[in-house]
Amino acid sequence: MFSVWPLARILEQYPNENDKSFIPFADYLINSHHIGFVKGKSGVFKNADETLVKIADTFSETIFLIISDADILY
Repeated sequence: MFSVWPLARILEQYPNENDKSFIPFADYLINSHHIGFVKGKSGVFKNADETLVKIADTFSETIFLIISDADILY
């Protein structure tokens, strides 16, 4: 249910973000919520309903969470 975006999609979607400090690189259920980085903060965040929640420390950890279908992602 997750889609990890290629760089071209990241560049396409970023200008449409309301919060320019958030850089999404994946989405759940066709944009139900996004996963990405926040400028100036370490870690990976989930952006659901304009609320940022840290879900992982690294991109690699995030990919592992996606593969594992971890509850923290929903």
